[in-house]
Amino acid sequence: MVFMDGWFPARHTLNAESMCRGQTLYVGEVWCRKRHGRGAMRWPNTLTYEGEWKLGKRHGRGFMRWPNGRTLTCEWQFGKRHGRGTMTYPCGRALEAEWKLGKRHGRGVTRYPDGRTLEAEWDLGELVGEPVWSTYCSDTVTDAPKEVLAGRSAAAAYIGGSTYSMVYRTASG
Repeated sequence: MVFMDGWFPARHTLNAESMCRGQTLYVGEVWCRKRHGRGAMRWPNTLTYEGEWKLGKRHGRGFMRWPNGRTLTCEWQFGKRHGRGTMTYPCGRALEAEWKLGKRHGRGVTRYPDGRTLEAEWDLGELVGEPVWSTYCSDTVTDAPKEVLAGRSAAAAYIGGSTYSMVYRTASG
């Protein structure tokens, strides 16, 4: 069945006029007038979710796609990311991580197209310790040889006050 903006039951077709008015589209199973079972949702900004639902919330295994091409395959619990998942970015970067109650939690690894990996530990959205570059490709970041950077640390600060630091380590140790 097709449902738009929470109206149950709804029209069984989607036309351009209804999307222009900013409506969402849901195609899938329903129980007690809520999304429940397998289904797909498309928001007006073209964000999509395909997967499992429980009582109107994402719950179980699901796949999201953002308009910029970013994707996320992960477990959901009552509408929040919860469990292991993989997020990929259009630039080729991939994050393999765990979430708990919608926040990064546990060990995660970011893999870059040039072969570098960044490992970090999170506790309910807060970075624990220092992220560690497990490999380093000197030609892509700086002209310094990787042996010179091994053991050195770097730090970054973001608008909004969040910060992180890292320690360079060669692939052999």
